[in-house]
Amino acid sequence: MKENNHQRAAAYRVRLLPLSECINASVYSIFSDSFTAGRTDPWSDPEAASVEFTEKQVEDEWYFEIELKISITDTSASKRKSLSPYINVDCIALLDYTDGESRLVGSSEAPLIFTLTSSGTPEVLQLSCKMDQPVQTRRFQSF
Repeated sequence: MKENNHQRAAAYRVRLLPLSECINASVYSIFSDSFTAGRTDPWSDPEAASVEFTEKQVEDEWYFEIELKISITDTSASKRKSLSPYINVDCIALLDYTDGESRLVGSSEAPLIFTLTSSGTPEVLQLSCKMDQPVQTRRFQSF
């Protein structure tokens, strides 16, 4: 398996968007040459304490295995409520890296579906998604 983990840069921020809230979901299509989005799409920052993303191309196959873990230290009832729009619904994610690059994860044809778990002492919430994706993550461009 070939891995693409941005070894020289780290993901430091993630923004989420349910596909149902996209102004025009077709701009997030896997068939698009360049992912673009208007500034009017309502991206939300879950205020992650850490973001872990891995992407592996399965050898001799056409797909990529991806895993996204978003750890959140605010475990209040209001924080849990603010995360509920992203749980078990079709979403896309925008990852910002320390080298200035932003990458789009998921697409209108292969959306991310997050689950929410909590663990540890002190307690930490984790939004996570693990799936196969038909294309590699792509650079995000905003107009």
